[in-house]
Amino acid sequence: MRFAPPAFLAPPWPNPANSPANLRVGISPAEEGARASVRIHDLAGRLVRTVQDGPLSAGVHTLTWDLHDESGRTVAPGLYLVRAETNRFTTVHRVIVIR
Repeated sequence: MRFAPPAFLAPPWPNPANSPANLRVGISPAEEGARASVRIHDLAGRLVRTVQDGPLSAGVHTLTWDLHDESGRTVAPGLYLVRAETNRFTTVHRVIVIR
């Protein structure tokens, strides 16, 4: 049996961010085509922005959060949580927004 590397979320960069934050997500071959989500939450747990919600091919994908919320408004400076989830994987990284 061939080993399939797990999915991953690399730390966002730049961090702190005052311009769009890059989010690198890796999808394992075992999860290719399955739903993958990357969402931004505030510290109260409220959803700020959905960056990705749908199937992704196996491999590494670079996504961008433009530091806006779902309504298109620029988010306030502060600490935000980036949550990546697939069928078999969940992780969270922090990103600090500065102005």
